[in-house]
Amino acid sequence: MTMLRLEDVSHGFHGVPVVWDVSFTARSAEVTCLLGPSGCGKTTLLRIAAGLERLQQGRVTLGDRVVADTGAGIDLPAEQRSVGMMFQDYALFPHLTLYENVVFGIPARRSDRREWARRALDQTGLAGLAQSYPHMLSGGQQQRAALLRAMAPEPRVLLLDEPFSGLDITLRLQVREEFLAFLKQTGVTTLLVTHDPEEGMFMSDHVLVMGGGRVLQAATPADVYFKPVNDYVAELFGPVNRIPGTVRAGAVETPIGCFNAAHLTEGTPAQVLIRPEGITLTLTHGDSTGENPVTVLSARLVGRSTFVRVGCRATGTNRGIDLRARMPGVFLPELGSAVLVDVNLSHAFVFPSR
Repeated sequence: MTMLRLEDVSHGFHGVPVVWDVSFTARSAEVTCLLGPSGCGKTTLLRIAAGLERLQQGRVTLGDRVVADTGAGIDLPAEQRSVGMMFQDYALFPHLTLYENVVFGIPARRSDRREWARRALDQTGLAGLAQSYPHMLSGGQQQRAALLRAMAPEPRVLLLDEPFSGLDITLRLQVREEFLAFLKQTGVTTLLVTHDPEEGMFMSDHVLVMGGGRVLQAATPADVYFKPVNDYVAELFGPVNRIPGTVRAGAVETPIGCFNAAHLTEGTPAQVLIRPEGITLTLTHGDSTGENPVTVLSARLVGRSTFVRVGCRATGTNRGIDLRARMPGVFLPELGSAVLVDVNLSHAFVFPSR
């Protein structure tokens, strides 16, 4: 198996830097995800790995082979790197049949890979469409065809650029599960680019969170979600509640309780970030002695969960704040009613204020 390694890579366009001093390794037979919003540099890194962008600074290695190194003057073209790339728009050839698209990059002498292509078409449910043209295929079928075309020449590394972005949400969930099973079966080293954190968590063994042209956190999906290194990473997974405060005696006091801040120095202006799904609301009838109930401001059912906005009144030195909670199932209390707040600390984080 082959590892893909980028070392000290920097890149820019028209004098504007877009990637700064990035180093990472996509490990053999694993799916590594570059995760971040548009414009953070993730697709640029993918194109550098593929040889579609000329390396400006740094080094790229496939296995034990250096394919680009600015210090040594090496920069192999894409066709000599043994990588397969699946583009965001699939880029199927409209004048070729599905089968012809899949085997397009297979050398004539590789009859074994043509046999692989026929088996793969059958395995992915495309065998009956082998003689169809791209415009006759659904989005999911086109996507499967594009994946098989990228893998048909038996690349050492597979590069995927937002492979599911063109699919509707229901089909996306189905196809990416099939996709992952196929990748794991083949054992190909894969580098995936996506802006969708749920997709990144589901598909990958290792996540590289990018922001502003840099890798901000490199970890397992679970660690990125439960141990974000800063508020930027925490907010990748959706809006959060922000509660300002100051570190006093190793904690930040808020209207809904104290949160551990032992990692910050005394007196540091701080912010407590709480994910909406980390807040549990319980109805109260005014008999909650010693508790600090909040008031329901709105409640909206959205499919399998309910979004509730509550208001916390000011107490002592704490100013009043609004919070948003995401409750599982149906939870539709009357507006103005009192509820108690409980926070799952695995969804709460304390960082210095920006």
